[in-house]
Amino acid sequence: MSQVETQSMSDSLPVEKLLEVIGAISDTNYSRYYLKQYGFDTGLGWKDTQSNILEQFSGKRKAPEKATYSNLVRIAKALMYLGKHYCELFKVTDAEHQSLLKNAIGFKFDGKPYSNCFPLFIESKDLTMASLPVLTSIENKKSGLMFYFSTPRKIVERVEELKKVDGILRQLSYKKEIKKQFIDTVFVPNDYKRIEFRISTDVGKRDIEHEMERLQDVFVKIISANGIKLKDTNPVNLNNAITSIYDDSSIGRVVDCVFYSHDNGISIPRTCRKEVDVCLRDQEYHLAGAEKEEVECVAVTVRWEQTVAKLKLKIKTQVSLESMANFNYTFCRRFIIDNPKGLPHSISLISMVEQGAE
Repeated sequence: MSQVETQSMSDSLPVEKLLEVIGAISDTNYSRYYLKQYGFDTGLGWKDTQSNILEQFSGKRKAPEKATYSNLVRIAKALMYLGKHYCELFKVTDAEHQSLLKNAIGFKFDGKPYSNCFPLFIESKDLTMASLPVLTSIENKKSGLMFYFSTPRKIVERVEELKKVDGILRQLSYKKEIKKQFIDTVFVPNDYKRIEFRISTDVGKRDIEHEMERLQDVFVKIISANGIKLKDTNPVNLNNAITSIYDDSSIGRVVDCVFYSHDNGISIPRTCRKEVDVCLRDQEYHLAGAEKEEVECVAVTVRWEQTVAKLKLKIKTQVSLESMANFNYTFCRRFIIDNPKGLPHSISLISMVEQGAE
């Protein structure tokens, strides 16, 4: 692109607003993995990254042909369903699956005000009053059908500001409740008879069950209004996947796990998150402990690490499952998928969990 073209694009396109969305939905290192693939000039922190990309669009900094606004939009949308999310699954019949894939792109829905500027966020003053997910966009991907929902949620953030205290200007820091736009997604893969519900882990553990149920309820009502009624609307029980993943040494590196002792009813947590190339499967503690008392793995986190030499970045992908104590460790309704390397990789990891649960 010539400098005249880039200057024109910078003036006419809301690049800064799109970068604000990317900064809000993803951590810097993970977003850099996608930005660098398209030739965007990133920095170590998000402020540097944002500044560099704005300079590329203004012509102050060199940019390759592929560093376009349309590719920046593509990255923003991808980060809405990648990154770090809670995930729950519905099983669907063959007929339900085919009907969704064939008809959903033509669904009628009112996504305003969010759909008016998607994938940009609307102004906070324009957020809908009810904290319900609003279907904002439906898109066909190569590997399936993606539903984007905008959900206004109240969260507590730390705010910093300068204020005069006793005549002296001081930097004050305090917590404040604010309302923000979140993006939740529902995905129907072409090759698997399931529905994947994703909500950002920025939603707290206390709230996730309520928020996930609301997303599922809204989704079921929308497809029902468009002529598709699901036979089963209960999340898949993933409990068996915990032990099957822990026991399979070909699946990642175990960096967190919890064992439950049936003898004395206590939970035994273990972690090696900060250690390099250590896998909890191999620790003598577990091997010897299992011989002395009856224990069951009730939580597991597996990690895959890859250094992308071309991009000079290290990506840590993780999958975490935890059985529910209030169900006597017999039920696991959701898992966390963290930093998959694209949608096909995400589908593969979810299939691994689903198959382990069978």
